[in-house]
Amino acid sequence: IKDISEDTIKKLVIDNLIDQRLWLKDARRMSLTVGREELTDLVTSIPAFQKEGKFDVELYRRVLAQNHLTPETFEKMQIETILIDKAKNIVRESTVLTEGDQKDVAALLKEGPMATSGGAPAIEERTKEHILQKRMRALMAYTDALRKNAKIEIKNGAL
Repeated sequence: IKDISEDTIKKLVIDNLIDQRLWLKDARRMSLTVGREELTDLVTSIPAFQKEGKFDVELYRRVLAQNHLTPETFEKMQIETILIDKAKNIVRESTVLTEGDQKDVAALLKEGPMATSGGAPAIEERTKEHILQKRMRALMAYTDALRKNAKIEIKNGAL
């Protein structure tokens, strides 16, 4: 980590912030919503807000105050996170293995280092790995498309 320059860190942070804003905008374009119960379930499950395994309202307010947050601001941030996660899940879950992908997995099993382990577990493991990689590529491609369609102006002098 010491080898990473300050400029690289700034770029990574800015890129992450841009991606989050673009995903949020797209989640709203998709008309995704977060219900009150969904938000409540998330907030009350956070260990930092629990005392003896149960949500504690006073502890919640105190922890937020220590972090210079109001419940409204924190909950807005959580809603945005949920919306982004929902949008990403839509992209991930719409990515499936095609017949060609399944043939690729079968060929890899015949040729690769996993060929010797054989059987259903090896096929299942390799198939899961393949779909995971395909879903990650789909998320990266979708993010790239969001960036290409957005008008982004970064004022380096303001950093």
